[in-house]
Amino acid sequence: MLGFYAHSGNATSFEREYLTYVQLSIESNVDINQPISLSAMTAPAKPNPSKLRLKGRFNFSPIAGLSHLTLVEESDAYHFERRTRPAAFTQARVFLPDISIDFVQSGQNIIPTNQTLQLSEHANWDYIVGVGGIWQEPDDSGYSRISMPFTLVEKNQNCVHNGALSFLVNEQGKTTNFYYQISSETCLYYKVNMWGKGQVTFTEKNIAGANKIVDEYRIEQKNRFPTQPLSHLKQQYPDINLDNISLSNSISALDLSSVGVILNDQHYVSDCETRFGFYPFCSQLVLPSYSTAKSIFAGIAMLYLEQIYPTIFQQKISDWIKECKGQQWQGVTFGHLLNMSTGNYQSIGHGIDEAAPHSQIFFKAKSHHEKLNYSCGQFAHQRPAGNTFVYHTSDTYLLGSALNYFLNTQLKILKPQATTSVFEHVFVEKLWPLLQLSPVAFTVQKTADAEQQAFTGYGMFFIRDDIAKLAHFLMNQSNHQDAYLNSQRWQKTLQRSLSGDELKTQYKFIRYTNSFWKQNISDYLGCEKDTWLPYMSGYGGIAIVLAKHNMQYYYFSDTNQHNWRETIKELNEITSLCR
Repeated sequence: MLGFYAHSGNATSFEREYLTYVQLSIESNVDINQPISLSAMTAPAKPNPSKLRLKGRFNFSPIAGLSHLTLVEESDAYHFERRTRPAAFTQARVFLPDISIDFVQSGQNIIPTNQTLQLSEHANWDYIVGVGGIWQEPDDSGYSRISMPFTLVEKNQNCVHNGALSFLVNEQGKTTNFYYQISSETCLYYKVNMWGKGQVTFTEKNIAGANKIVDEYRIEQKNRFPTQPLSHLKQQYPDINLDNISLSNSISALDLSSVGVILNDQHYVSDCETRFGFYPFCSQLVLPSYSTAKSIFAGIAMLYLEQIYPTIFQQKISDWIKECKGQQWQGVTFGHLLNMSTGNYQSIGHGIDEAAPHSQIFFKAKSHHEKLNYSCGQFAHQRPAGNTFVYHTSDTYLLGSALNYFLNTQLKILKPQATTSVFEHVFVEKLWPLLQLSPVAFTVQKTADAEQQAFTGYGMFFIRDDIAKLAHFLMNQSNHQDAYLNSQRWQKTLQRSLSGDELKTQYKFIRYTNSFWKQNISDYLGCEKDTWLPYMSGYGGIAIVLAKHNMQYYYFSDTNQHNWRETIKELNEITSLCR
């Protein structure tokens, strides 16, 4: 064992093998030459409370000679990325970025003032730091022990690598070194273990709005969906095969970041298993949107704005994006971009354009100008707009860009100095506060230039509670007193029959409409009537299934498996999904 806790009444005794005071002390140059169990960074069930009351700033810097990275898997996806983005795969990936957080303490919680995506000077990594814990252990020489979740986010990409860090601090503000470890990710092409030591400094200072930060944290915790272990579904519905819901028959637990069922206002959740034990901060595990952002960002934004600007679906892209003035863009509308039916493509085959090496021109581009040049100029006109679905993330990027120009033009009619973005206007200011999403959801990846254009088709972040709230909101939007999305179009998107607006895809049982997918499950469930379930899908193996008003299902994985039919068969045993 790497360390265990033993309980006797209210007292906690502890035998620690790893991350002892001696091992973490600045005087110690002892390297930890392999990853350890994450239990060493987990607070005991009944921790001895710290007497410290801290506020200020922590700065974390890795020690080069004590930083390690080992590749877990050399997949075809890994080799494709290395071949097409060689400049992104250098020795610099081994090292953490310098991390700086301002924080307040509330009880035994260490709360960063900013829990959103933070940009760094590192060549490869940005980061997110979540809420940690502080406690004391008898062999720590009077120091208090802190453990915090953090996430590395690959620059210009949506991959996330979730980890934890731990260190000691005393009442004089003196700190030990910190230890960090990453043992899981949601990333198809880059699976690695990272671990090592670094230097941490504490600077005491006043934090503006400290009480508000604590209050907002407590409110966010209070308003989370009630959770139960996924295994409790089996207790309530003994006839279901839980392995088909948890996907344990088809995907290794080490490749599954999160699985959940939202049923009758309860959120049934999986554990967060890693290659070295369970993740200590499962409820804060950061999940990447990948292409579910095409639904969550582009789809929801269009249906929200249509309530205010009824002609938005008919707006022509050539009127708003000067780079798209070519003949192939004449007559192409915002609605065509949303539905990926511009008529501009190279191959009609499923995912062929999206997976071609030339697509990396778009994905590795760091500037708005570069992304626009690819998006507007890569594909020739093949068919009339509105008839043929061909999957292009670049189409969604164009839509996001055009929406920004359109929205700012409309807002300046009333307020000439107004400047905003669709993400800020629709989500940060309106929908995310309404749904009380976590701070993680309040940022999005953008181009690294003055334009700071959101990627739109990917680049969002959530925790599992955010996913539950989003799915529940979308399926119950009509129950809100105010209709936030265009009701007629949203009902057609959600209805479990075909409305006639859906576009055929390269699979006869799948359709696409308003950036949402629909799949025909009739034959599989033996439905008397054709039943089409709406869902969202993301790169690597991500699905959010909007099964019914009282039932939604999601999983986040990275094995490139996109098949949830066995799950739907089990959920159909709980409540009929046929229409």
